[in-house]
Amino acid sequence: MAERRPVSLTHRYRWTDGPDTWLHMRAFPVEDGLAIFFRDVTAERSGEERVAEALRLLQTFTDAVPGVVYAKDRQGRMLVANRGCCEVIGKPLEAIVGKTDIEYLNDRAQGEAVMATDERIMASGVAEQVEEEVWLADGTPALWLSVKAPLFDAEGQVAGLIGSSVDITARRRAEAALNELNRTLEQRVADAVAQRE
Repeated sequence: MAERRPVSLTHRYRWTDGPDTWLHMRAFPVEDGLAIFFRDVTAERSGEERVAEALRLLQTFTDAVPGVVYAKDRQGRMLVANRGCCEVIGKPLEAIVGKTDIEYLNDRAQGEAVMATDERIMASGVAEQVEEEVWLADGTPALWLSVKAPLFDAEGQVAGLIGSSVDITARRRAEAALNELNRTLEQRVADAVAQRE
């Protein structure tokens, strides 16, 4: 009243004999005092709390999954990322959620390549398995095997993308070493045969 300005707030009222009630109050200064309006927003708050709880459960679940797990919106902004994703990128969850690969990856070209792949998958509406190069936070080159699929909304429209990735760098190096060993052995056998002839 002293400042003669409107006030708006939402408060939870706890009752001893019933469920809590959330009321939204708006107060306006009038000539002789205040005009106060109340609106019961319990149902809205309950819905918001259920969504928040579902998101907490989803985050707990994704954090428990090994490797890298994520979900992005149609514009490529990160919606959900697990602990593995944060470790690979080297940034906390708060620095990743709501941002695109271009914004949070240290190498812009890698971010653009990932986003182009994601856009292709969302546009096609078909899941894919792809290999992507995304370096670790310390700059170590890394190759990832990713399974990505469109995320559909209730109307069946593509609303984003979900995916999981595993680091296959060591596996690819082992395969390359094995291939090189096979080539060397084949050459030695060929040389040995040629010498006998």
